[in-house]
Amino acid sequence: MAYKQGGILGLEKALKAQTVNTIELNSGLQISGVLDTYLSKEVACLHEPTFVRLRGPAQLCIKGSQIQGHGTHYHFQGFSSPLGLLRNEAKCLSIMDSQDLLRLGLVIGYRAHLEFASGIELIGTVTKITRGKGKIILISFESCTVRQNENILFQPDWGIFDLAVGHTITSIFGGPADRVHYNHLDDFVAKRVRPRKIPSQKLKEFELYQFIRQFRSRADSTSDPHTQLEKLIDSYFTNFSSNWLAGVELLELSVALNSKKNCQHLEEKLMESKNQKPEVQQCITEGIRLAHQVPCLLGKNGS
Repeated sequence: MAYKQGGILGLEKALKAQTVNTIELNSGLQISGVLDTYLSKEVACLHEPTFVRLRGPAQLCIKGSQIQGHGTHYHFQGFSSPLGLLRNEAKCLSIMDSQDLLRLGLVIGYRAHLEFASGIELIGTVTKITRGKGKIILISFESCTVRQNENILFQPDWGIFDLAVGHTITSIFGGPADRVHYNHLDDFVAKRVRPRKIPSQKLKEFELYQFIRQFRSRADSTSDPHTQLEKLIDSYFTNFSSNWLAGVELLELSVALNSKKNCQHLEEKLMESKNQKPEVQQCITEGIRLAHQVPCLLGKNGS
């Protein structure tokens, strides 16, 4: 099969083909196998895939290289995972830093409860967080249950659950990602198609998160961190003040730099943002509390 296309259109082609294909996520994670089924839902006005299940043998890769311990012998029965953003989170789990993981309870040895924007819930004990090319690509859980309402997608007695981290499918192409290790040496040709266009405002939000991440990792070696932080906060108030998560991250940095004026302004804005759904109010309250109680380690990028 010769195509390279993402999203639901790519999934439909793979489902009809019933051959080995590779699903590539925005995190860079590649999942190879025969697509068995998928779920989708309208999230944030976009119809997006929310869950995929592949029949075995399956393989997980990054940049065409099989991830150690995630070959066809381990995933001989197949692979499945929810996809998409977490509820009330504006950025992908793949680019979250150590502060984000702590806030979400994603700490090795601890019980975590994740709810996706699609409504899928995951409850399990974190056993491993796998990174690739600077991003989080897999989170492994034991004693794990994944469900959507009454529909059980994974249950504890099935073993370790590996969560594929990524909120969009960037491409699907014929054949396994690492053909040598998959033992599948047929010649596959992928025809590239234009990727889905991301709204400009969303791209600007991604840029803001990237600037915040860079500042967090370099603030201790910057000559004037206070001025740089002021610029980030000005950009936030001008263009992104409705994004409470970015506000919480900037509050963390302001607390770390002991910038009381910025702390006051950001907290006032965040308190205004609490006039939303109860779950959003709870997240903002917890974010403000953690910003003051959990030290923000400048110079650490969390990856």
